[in-house]
Amino acid sequence: MAHDTDQNLHHGEITWSAPSNIALVKYWGKKENQLPCNASLSLTLEKSRTQTTLSWAPRENEKTNQLSFDFVFQQKEKKDFNGKIETLLKSHLLKNPHLCQIYFKYHFKINSRNSFPHSTGIASSASSMAALALSFLSFEKLIKNEVAFPELGSSEEQYTFWKNASEMARLGSGSACRSVWPHAALWGISDRKLIEDESDEYAVPLIGLHPIFKNYCDTILIVESKPKSVSSSDGHKLIAEHPYKFERFKRANLRAQKMLRILQTGDLEEFVLLIEREAMDLHALMMSSENPYILMRPNTLAIIEKIRQFREDHKIPIGFTLDAGPNVHLLYPQEYFLIVSEWVEQDLASLCTSSTESAKWIHDKVGEGPLYWHALDHGDKEFT
Repeated sequence: MAHDTDQNLHHGEITWSAPSNIALVKYWGKKENQLPCNASLSLTLEKSRTQTTLSWAPRENEKTNQLSFDFVFQQKEKKDFNGKIETLLKSHLLKNPHLCQIYFKYHFKINSRNSFPHSTGIASSASSMAALALSFLSFEKLIKNEVAFPELGSSEEQYTFWKNASEMARLGSGSACRSVWPHAALWGISDRKLIEDESDEYAVPLIGLHPIFKNYCDTILIVESKPKSVSSSDGHKLIAEHPYKFERFKRANLRAQKMLRILQTGDLEEFVLLIEREAMDLHALMMSSENPYILMRPNTLAIIEKIRQFREDHKIPIGFTLDAGPNVHLLYPQEYFLIVSEWVEQDLASLCTSSTESAKWIHDKVGEGPLYWHALDHGDKEFT
C-alpha cells in the first residue's frame, strides 16, 4: 500500500486491528524475555480483535532516554497498562538502539478498544500487543517516509516485516507473536525441526494448512466472566517449579509435531483427541503444582460432559479446548455451525454466565489476520 510522500509525517495517525488466537498446543512456561519452554500451535481468530490507533507529534520539551505516551482503553485513560507498554517499547529499543533517537523525539497517543469483553476466555493480551507492535513498526516506516507495511507475501521484505512484528509483540505478551499471522501459527523451537525458520523469538505461519481449518469455528462459552484467581503470568511462574515440567515440555513438543501433521491432513478425529488432551493437561498442571489451584468451575465440567455426549449422539467432530481459565472453546467445522449454535442456545445457555457485562457465548472462527488503516486511505474503520 503506497502513501503520499508529500505529507508531513512528523504528525501522523495509523490504525491496526489485530486478532486474538486460541492455542491448540499450549504455551505454558517461559524463560527470560518471554521465550517459551516448548513449541505451541494456534488458530488465529477473526472477530475477537483489538483495534489500536497510534498518533504521534514532536515533543515540545524533548528529553533524552525517556519515552512519552498516553494510553486510552475503551475511551478511558488506563495508567495501570502503561507499565506493559513501556516494557514492550524498552525491550524493543534495547534490541534496536538505533531507533532511540526516533522514539524519544515524539509523544505518542495510543487509543485502543476490544471487540470482545474482558475475562471471556479470549486472550486480550495477544490481540492488544500484536496491534501495538504493528502500529509502532508502521510508525517507524512512515516516519522514514517508507511504505507503512508490505503486504503479506513471500518476498524477503514482506516476510521480514511480519516476522519483526511477531517478535516485537512477543516482548509484550508471549502468545501475541502468533496473532500477526493468518489462519494458524507455530511458535517455538521443538525437539525436531517442524517448519523452516521456526524460532523462540517469533512465530511463523503454517504452510499447507488443510482448507477445512481456514474457516474453522470457535464458539467461546463464558462460564465465568470475572477475572481469574490466578493470572496467566503467575501461572507461568508456578510452572518453573513444577515437578513434572520437563515431561510436560517434552510432551508438548511431540504434540506440536503431531498437530502440525493433523492441520495439514485435515484429520478431524485426531484433532479432537489432541486438543482435548492438551486442554486437560494444562489444567492438570495447575492442580498438581507446588501451590495448586483450580480455574475450572463445576459448569466447565458439566459443559465438557455435554460436548462429549453431543459428539457421540450426532457423530459430529466437535471438540473443546480451554485456556488458563474456566471458559470453554468449542471447535468444529463451519458446516456444522447451525446445528451447533442451536444446541448451544437450547442446552448450554443455562451453564453459561448471566453477567450483564458480556454475552453468554461468542461465535468466532479462524480468520485472515491483522487489518490496517491509514489516515490517507479515507476509508471507514469498520469494527464490531
